[in-house]
Amino acid sequence: MLITAGLIATGCGVVPSGPAAGSFTPSEPGVLVVVTSLPAPGFWEGTATSPTGGFEHGIALELAERFGVDRVRVVDVPFERLVGGDLAGADVALAELTPTAGRDADLDFSTAYLDAHPAVLVRAGTEVADLAAARALGWAVQAGSIHVELAERRIRPEGGLLQLTDIGAVVA
Repeated sequence: MLITAGLIATGCGVVPSGPAAGSFTPSEPGVLVVVTSLPAPGFWEGTATSPTGGFEHGIALELAERFGVDRVRVVDVPFERLVGGDLAGADVALAELTPTAGRDADLDFSTAYLDAHPAVLVRAGTEVADLAAARALGWAVQAGSIHVELAERRIRPEGGLLQLTDIGAVVA
């Protein structure tokens, strides 16, 4: 499972001449509207209407403070729509996205704030000694993620690839 994140800024009017340069006009006065795709354990805890913590939640709060807005409103969009450029009118997206040539056509990525690489998540006690052992396992990935192509091209699971829309279901 890959956990990679990218910050997508749309319409922020920020000039990249320094860490606090430029100006920001939120789409809703006094509110930073952030789009993401939930669930995102460790990145967003709680619900969209009542976030309680997580790595990206903390980034959202810090951005709101830096932009001088009073609060953060979270909008939950399915991952496949988000990677297709559907930001649901939000000011920014904070989501586990990896920039690709196709996504660059629809989204403007900032510098990554997290460097993570693909990994395999298996049940305790499962050995994956080599590619042949990996191919024999059942595979699940998040639909629309870069892992679909990666698993199909590199792993080529014998039983095919299960694509799920919910990352929590993928982990389960």
